[in-house]
Amino acid sequence: MSDISDDEKSPRLDAKSSKDRKTGDSSVRSMEVPPIYRLASSDSTRAQVIGCTLNSDNYLTWSRAMLIALRARNKLAFIDESLERPDDDDPLKERWERCNSTVLAWMFNTMEGSLQATVAYAVDARNLWDDLNERFSVGNQSRVFQIKTDICFLKQDGLNVRDYYDKLKLLWDELEFYLEHPSCSCGANATIATQKEAEKCY
Repeated sequence: MSDISDDEKSPRLDAKSSKDRKTGDSSVRSMEVPPIYRLASSDSTRAQVIGCTLNSDNYLTWSRAMLIALRARNKLAFIDESLERPDDDDPLKERWERCNSTVLAWMFNTMEGSLQATVAYAVDARNLWDDLNERFSVGNQSRVFQIKTDICFLKQDGLNVRDYYDKLKLLWDELEFYLEHPSCSCGANATIATQKEAEKCY
């Protein structure tokens, strides 16, 4: 999820450079507005930017779909650490607020009603994203246990080989998402990865 290109992190410079503009000028000409702050006519707060609805069981699918949608709309910086909130006297502060609220609405629109009630007072898209990530993926041992159990007892039964493989791969991918992977520069990562792949055969 942290695979973000340098181009998408560049708005940090745009936001900070705006401090050099005259703060007394309440308007910012269109040609001066960085792309990150532009909203298309289709970018309304009522838009359903992805096709799945977040519930208690599909955070991995939902988060991946939301990342793709935000990247496509050049709004990924509002949920990662590449764009800082402008100062109150920054001419771009109002545009930041508009885009932040739009991203909040997009996330809110793709949640089940029970989840919407728990985030109704969120005011910052990045904080909401981090909160959801912590809620659904960090230390979720009960979910890890359930996935391992599902893998252990998964049988082909009447499924064809392709459907069985797809179902099994989905479980393995979700398990990888929840597990913590220690960073290492000694070359052991390759060995660990090989061992993990071998485990999938049993």
